[in-house]
Amino acid sequence: MTVERYAPGTLVRKRPPCHPDSTIGTVIKREVWERKRKGKLEPQKISYYEILWRGKTRTDWLPQQRIKKVEGV
Repeated sequence: MTVERYAPGTLVRKRPPCHPDSTIGTVIKREVWERKRKGKLEPQKISYYEILWRGKTRTDWLPQQRIKKVEGV
């Protein structure tokens, strides 16, 4: 399974669900965090993105699988 990486400045939406009227945000930066897994020796590496949502002043950190690139905006 290939995973898409998002560069800073890319427009994204939170998923699921991706409603047409859902808030659009801008990727600020990406960091790889390690998460310990129960019953596993090695931690899992997960990409998290800092996102600034339109109309908001605070940023959110979301894992890569929870965001989707906006097409055609």
